[in-house]
Amino acid sequence: MHILLFVVFLLLQNEGVLRAQDRPPDSLLFQDASISLERGPCFGFCPTYIVTVHGNGDIEFQGSNGMKNAEKHEARIHASEAQTLIAYAVYTVRFDTLRAIYSGNIDNPERIITLRIGGIVKSVSNSSDGQNILTGLETMIDTVAATSRWLAKQP
Repeated sequence: MHILLFVVFLLLQNEGVLRAQDRPPDSLLFQDASISLERGPCFGFCPTYIVTVHGNGDIEFQGSNGMKNAEKHEARIHASEAQTLIAYAVYTVRFDTLRAIYSGNIDNPERIITLRIGGIVKSVSNSSDGQNILTGLETMIDTVAATSRWLAKQP
């Protein structure tokens, strides 16, 4: 049911029929959704990890390089914080309209953001230079998930 509601909502919004104040509450649309950020290696010191923020507030973190320890970590935030992050990706970033790959400097670590809403899954890879809407979303994911608590200090 959530998938159908979300698909109908996106179609109406894209056609300009549905105004923001008319959309269903994010708690209904995004309670079963998730957004993940995977940071890949680089030619220097770059922490490599994947963090997932679920619409119910659960956070999962698994790191492999540059971690205080490489164990799997779990945390919890208020569901409204998680759903606000997911809503930002959907409504502000318009994640569904992004290309699959944004490439740049070979030394930049690849970052992959994956958004899951019902059975719909979309991933976007970013290794571009400089600031763009994706780097802003990456920062928001890290901030909401408070990933810094699991990262080692840079040498």
